Amino acid sequence: MFLFGALRQIGPIEDLGPDGIPAGSLLPNLPLKRVMAGGTKTRYFRAVRPGDVLIASRSLAEIYEKSGSQGPLIFLVYKLDVRTETGEPVVEELQTRIVR
Repeated sequence: MFLFGALRQIGPIEDLGPDGIPAGSLLPNLPLKRVMAGGTKTRYFRAVRPGDVLIASRSLAEIYEKSGSQGPLIFLVYKLDVRTETGEPVVEELQTRIVR
């Protein structure tokens, strides 16, 4: 979860929503508004070495809906990909957020 947060912009607290997520953070406009953590999966491919230049990207990888006991749930899966400047994979992190 730390790696995922490494790409978040730092901004004024008044720009955060009630769930602590800043506007424009790859969170699409959804009919449901409460967001909670749904889990993180991290794969490490190799250690970071002194002198490594790392390039990180973040994307919305998947959106799907399920029915919960108290109504619909929307699952958002974000992917953080960290590679060396030559394209060698270093870390991949998937973070699931649940919107209800």
